[in-house]
Amino acid sequence: MKENKEKKSLASLFIYFYSNLHITDFISSVSFYLFGSLYSDYLGMKIDIASLCFGLLVVLFLLAAMEFLNLLFCREQELDQTLIQRFGNLDYRLIFFSLAAAFVLIAIVICVLQIKNSTSLLATGLMVFFIIFYTVKPFRLIYSGYGEIIYAVLVTFLIPTFGFTIQSQGSLYFTLTYLCIPYFVLMLADRFISENRLLSRDIDRYHTTAVMRFGSVLTLRIALYLIAFSYIFILLLGLIAIPWRFIIRWFISIPLAIYLIWNLNKVLSGEKPNWKLTDFLSKSLIFLNLMLFLFLYLLG
Repeated sequence: MKENKEKKSLASLFIYFYSNLHITDFISSVSFYLFGSLYSDYLGMKIDIASLCFGLLVVLFLLAAMEFLNLLFCREQELDQTLIQRFGNLDYRLIFFSLAAAFVLIAIVICVLQIKNSTSLLATGLMVFFIIFYTVKPFRLIYSGYGEIIYAVLVTFLIPTFGFTIQSQGSLYFTLTYLCIPYFVLMLADRFISENRLLSRDIDRYHTTAVMRFGSVLTLRIALYLIAFSYIFILLLGLIAIPWRFIIRWFISIPLAIYLIWNLNKVLSGEKPNWKLTDFLSKSLIFLNLMLFLFLYLLG
């Protein structure tokens, strides 16, 4: 009877983890991993499917570890009460820590045994470093007001770089970094918009996000400027660094960007915000530009 009760508690614990999982973050991280990996194919390098899959496993294990670490150090009274009510005396925090440590260790072992190039190992180390500073106390930059920058760097720079170095056997190309910059500013804008949508929840939970630290109006204005900057920057890249077919693909999304900016201006002018629509447009802008570039890689 006691054994069945413990199994039921463990099952409930994983259900609770799944209910708190940031599915969109997983999808965007995997997409940016493919973005970096397939860029090597665009440059004429042969894609190693086995290495691609091993690298994807590393990314997924590290993301799962980040989620467990976030729950482990999420000291909220409401969360604690919910977990105690569901799991009783089960030491759920020890389970979260054990799983996070195991996933990080598995990711490192995969890198050492299967990927075997120093640049990819360095990128893995940096991802682990960013995840720790993002989620673990006493750092826990996720709620410092600057965690959005850490997250955007992790997803739009480190993960694509990791995917690319696996296929290029450790080589780096500055053009990939150039292409990551406009995605970085779009991701940062998306985080600001999402946090404005969830502002009331963050206030209740005392989460110090960028919106809490700098205010809703300022962060929405910054989001507007960041969206506009991404198009200006990609245009400048066409003049100095990358082929114009990249710029043409990026500018296909201009109507969506204009519609998003128009909705943000409505919020700033005092109209009642439609946060679901605005958040959807923001994420769609990132994924549309990603898909346009991925198709460009595949079609040459």
